Amino acid sequence: MGNDRIPQFSKTWIYNSRNKEKRMMRALIVKSPWAGQIVTGMKTIEYRSHRTHIRGRIGIVAAGTGTIIGGVDLIGCEGPFDGLYHWLLANPTRYIIPKHYHHPSGAQVWVWISS
Repeated sequence: MGNDRIPQFSKTWIYNSRNKEKRMMRALIVKSPWAGQIVTGMKTIEYRSHRTHIRGRIGIVAAGTGTIIGGVDLIGCEGPFDGLYHWLLANPTRYIIPKHYHHPSGAQVWVWISS
């Protein structure tokens, strides 16, 4: 049963109160300088203490800035290796002008943003 699971995709359709469709995307919060290294392609593996089944395009948020600085494809997850999972990243894009978003209260790893 292990690898035959259907992956969760990062983009989904959300319906607002007027029943109009709105496209939402996940964004991963990453501390600096690693966030910048991910969106420039210098860092292709994100090390985390937990696995993820999420796949597809995700935004990259620079922690503490309130901005999405780019995007990347989350293409896989391997491990654990020495207690850490390797989240595999590809096709980075750095935004020329970072996009602002509203950060929910409390500690977060993922946030939902309008795409």
